[in-house]
Amino acid sequence: MKKLLITGCNGMLGGNIASILKGGYEIFGIDKGSQNGKDYKYFNIDITDHKKVKEVISSVNPDYIVHCAALTNVDFCEENYELAVKVNALATKNIVSNLALATRFIYVSTDSVFNGEKGNYSETDEPHPLNNYSKTKLEGEKFVEQAMKNYLIIRTNFFGWNKVKGESFAEWVIK
Repeated sequence: MKKLLITGCNGMLGGNIASILKGGYEIFGIDKGSQNGKDYKYFNIDITDHKKVKEVISSVNPDYIVHCAALTNVDFCEENYELAVKVNALATKNIVSNLALATRFIYVSTDSVFNGEKGNYSETDEPHPLNNYSKTKLEGEKFVEQAMKNYLIIRTNFFGWNKVKGESFAEWVIK
């Protein structure tokens, strides 16, 4: 069975990916905090701890990584730029620098790397990030492109239902 390592597995996206794919892959998760009843191998580490991330990647030797972990609160990133760089960009650099070339790397970025003036963007359009969150996610993209050959960058905006924990943004709006 192929091995899938998910960073940010306690978050809405990472948790749902693990839940959906657990039958078809051997799942491993990285996040901070408790395991909360996960039925897969869980590593309680901070992705900015480069030594621990390297140890996990070496021990798991994943076929795929879905990198969901990030600081996503835009206001927090504005007030804490250095931490946003550390989590969204430098931790990404560390992860990809410790991967085997055959590992398929999926980086969850953001559509906010674009300023929104044009609309209907394609991957060949020039990014124009407007805030620290999108700037640091774009830095992470560049590290992925430099280090990896086998990668996918997803520039998305997430809305949806949270089946794993808490409530999603859409659920909050409806309430």
